[in-house]
Amino acid sequence: MKNKITYSQGNIYIRVGPNTHALIEKPEIQKAWIASTGHITKKDSELLDNENELPYANQFYGGWRVLADNADENFIKELRDLGFSEHFCLLLAITKEMGCCWLELDRDGPLYDKALPVFEW
Repeated sequence: MKNKITYSQGNIYIRVGPNTHALIEKPEIQKAWIASTGHITKKDSELLDNENELPYANQFYGGWRVLADNADENFIKELRDLGFSEHFCLLLAITKEMGCCWLELDRDGPLYDKALPVFEW
């Protein structure tokens, strides 16, 4: 088997070949829109840092991944009530409109400064 990669974890050995993906039936693949953290306010970032405020957000080194699949009117109202900015709510609405499940806010992510406001913090 050409280009064979072997992964070892404990006593389990997995051999991955060029067509291994074909063996996975109906994989679940979720799309994410990646944008710079510069598109959210400092207060938004502080709220995202507090996992209790938004249980649908996960922090990673350099940003956050926020579930946008559930960004309906009720969810957006909840976000506003928690103190999230209109800009943050707009990002989630755009994410859902683009057919993405996740909004990934990354400090190294693309800056869409022609279409969206940018915040320095």
